[in-house]
Amino acid sequence: MNPEYDFIKPNTVGFTIYSKSNCPYCNKVQELLKDRFVSTVKCDKYLDDREKFLLNMGKLTGKDYSIIRLSFPVVFYEDIFIGGYNDTVDYLNTNVENNRFGV
Repeated sequence: MNPEYDFIKPNTVGFTIYSKSNCPYCNKVQELLKDRFVSTVKCDKYLDDREKFLLNMGKLTGKDYSIIRLSFPVVFYEDIFIGGYNDTVDYLNTNVENNRFGV
């Protein structure tokens, strides 16, 4: 498997969650977003080649994962990087207050 070529990019509509097995915060963010349009990308297969995975994720997030640690989940909204679980909670709170989601 070559993650560089089959790596799934974030959707341009709704939320995209990059998650992995046995990740409690991945489960929490999926529960948090369960009533919204969500696409989930299971990353276990990409982690076999961690270096390529981090390179691809760095291109998407604009972060250099050779010097900082990547944690899961990694969440995007309309292909814009949000962050992890706590960042997603903050993002929802801010955008619901501003009627970003029509709530």
